[in-house]
Amino acid sequence: MESVGIRDILTKSLGSTNAANTVQACLKGLSELRTADEEAALRGKTVAEIVGKKQADRLAIAAANHAEQAAQARAVREEEARDSRSSTGGRRGGGSNERDRRGSGERGDRRSGGERRR
Repeated sequence: MESVGIRDILTKSLGSTNAANTVQACLKGLSELRTADEEAALRGKTVAEIVGKKQADRLAIAAANHAEQAAQARAVREEEARDSRSSTGGRRGGGSNERDRRGSGERGDRRSGGERRR
């Protein structure tokens, strides 16, 4: 648990302690974790009341940084998409023509039921 950044936690494995069950239980527990915002909303309190003012400030800064990074990544993806569209001349499929998609009608063409066209 500490390797994923969770401290001050008590864990107990119920039932069989084989490795597969322990890993499965750990992953299930991690998937059920809630953010401070979600927990505060469930309890009808503010985040600061749940985690304290200092930690609430840290969480707010981290959320703002994450939102900024996501916006930058989205802008880069959009720019790359525009560049790739402009480099292909607005055509999809990398600029191949209809004949390339259908096949050239030469060796390996099976449209005629087995005979090769020459």
